[in-house]
Amino acid sequence: MAFAGVAVCVAAPLVALTVWHELEIAADHRAQARALTRDLTRPGPACREISEAQHLRRRRPMRNVFAFNGVWFGRRFGHADCMMIGLYEAGAGDGYPACRFTAPAVLRVAFAGGPVHIFDVGVGTSATVTVRDHVARCALTAPFRRP
Repeated sequence: MAFAGVAVCVAAPLVALTVWHELEIAADHRAQARALTRDLTRPGPACREISEAQHLRRRRPMRNVFAFNGVWFGRRFGHADCMMIGLYEAGAGDGYPACRFTAPAVLRVAFAGGPVHIFDVGVGTSATVTVRDHVARCALTAPFRRP
């Protein structure tokens, strides 16, 4: 019986410390996600949207096309970094995709069976695209460097 009492006295603080540590990590992750959401949704000048016909007249293909969370993104140049944001905002549900692009020149955002948005960003300019409820928004941003 004495052994059981010692085991409880040793195990209880260890369990409490582990739970406390996990809660601290979760709170830190939420704070980082909120900060990232603020950074990615900071208003900047809107990208100029062009029509599919205007884009096709340029005769320059989208070399880099990828899907992220059910949305197809295309860019002519540069790098992309996508993530789900807004997971810890009130009423945000499951969050929404946001992608940062380095110098894409042109961005194409398409949905399966839905609208297509083409943004003329310009060479050497970075942009962030957020997608909520099948509406893509593009904002010019300060250059970011790929991690």
